[in-house]
Amino acid sequence: MDQPEQQLVAEAKQNPEAFGRLFDFYHKKVFNFCLKKTGHVQVAEDLTGEIFFKVLNNIGKYQDRGLPFGA
Repeated sequence: MDQPEQQLVAEAKQNPEAFGRLFDFYHKKVFNFCLKKTGHVQVAEDLTGEIFFKVLNNIGKYQDRGLPFGA
């Protein structure tokens, strides 16, 4: 995981308000992935929201295993 990404994740784990920066960093990538897989903007938006909701609720359990957080 690169340094800016590590820092964003560490801050988000300690402070839920810092999660917004992590969201900003990944939102476009996650949305584009969902859009490519579904082909529907509304479905991609819904899936992106669900993904970030789950990430927010489980960020405290995240353990760095040497892979990018986005993986």
